[in-house]
Amino acid sequence: MFTHLFRYRFLSLVRNKEVTFWNILFPLVLGTMFFFGFGRFVNEEETIDEISMAVVEVNESQTAIFSELMKQLEDSDSLFQFEVLAKENAETELEEGTVDAIIVLEETPSLIIKENGITSSIVKNFLDQYIRKQAMIEEAVLSGNVSNIEQIISEISQSQDVVNEKVLGKGNTNTYAQYFYALIAMCCLFASFQGAGCVNDIQANMNVLAARKGVSPVSKMTMVIPEALAAVSIQSITVTVLIFYLKYVLKLELGEKTGLMILTGILAGTFGISLGFLIGCIKKDFDTKIGILTAVSMLMCFFSGLMIVTIKGFLEQHAPFINRINPATLITECFYYLNAYDDYSKYITNMSILGILTIGCFGVSIMLLKGARYESI
Repeated sequence: MFTHLFRYRFLSLVRNKEVTFWNILFPLVLGTMFFFGFGRFVNEEETIDEISMAVVEVNESQTAIFSELMKQLEDSDSLFQFEVLAKENAETELEEGTVDAIIVLEETPSLIIKENGITSSIVKNFLDQYIRKQAMIEEAVLSGNVSNIEQIISEISQSQDVVNEKVLGKGNTNTYAQYFYALIAMCCLFASFQGAGCVNDIQANMNVLAARKGVSPVSKMTMVIPEALAAVSIQSITVTVLIFYLKYVLKLELGEKTGLMILTGILAGTFGISLGFLIGCIKKDFDTKIGILTAVSMLMCFFSGLMIVTIKGFLEQHAPFINRINPATLITECFYYLNAYDDYSKYITNMSILGILTIGCFGVSIMLLKGARYESI
């Protein structure tokens, strides 16, 4: 029974023209358009000669310590250049691209960036180093021990050189590559159409086929599992084709870990299917459900940077919680973290959140499907 249902749903999805277009052809066409539009910039190597940072002074004690650090760093021919500004002016210059980042010297220093990239990675590491060594720096400044200050600065500077080398030596962190990461995320979210279709063919009040299934001596769980696995299989093939097309046909530098990229795409596509299952359970006609999924998917993709790559940086500054819960952003950043860092902690965090969302969507969907009752079919 399982094999029969799986095979039936798999063939049904393959023969569905809408699924073929939106899940396979549309991402390939859009990727090709991206390539001809700005693909030549994707493979350009980013180099860092100088990082300009605006410093906003809020806390007096922090300002005193950091001012000494800035002086020593500038005297030591460091990668960093500092400029003390009011917060409003600093935000304006960040938006215009005059500075690369803003450090706000509050009780615990904070960082404001416009977008992810090599520069932001180095600045984040610098600030983390400063916060960890803050007590040592304060003690050295107060005691006037110049040798200790120089030693701490040397350690921080060496740390930045290591970060710069690691980032440049790995996958592509070019800003334009973010568009293609967001494109893969869109492909994964479009799998929700398949999920909604699977549920539609199980709900007895939706069509004749579903009504026939509803009166068959087969439990809904027995029907749901092969339907979901068939959709996951189709999506796995789809995202694999897309990644291979971008990397080996268009020859875009999207990182070296192709296997992990495909695995990430498959897991992200599984979330898309679970989202389709959830929306498919609402009491609306199928076209309305597809409309809702299209609107939700495109809104999430917009916030992930598919249309405007800097939108993530804007949200990180003004509404960071959106980046933490937006599945498209989580997927996009997974590809970025996978190819830009040796440390997998951020990648694992994002994938864990995505996994929780997937389990939640499937769980709620199954409860709604099992609880559905019909007075008449």
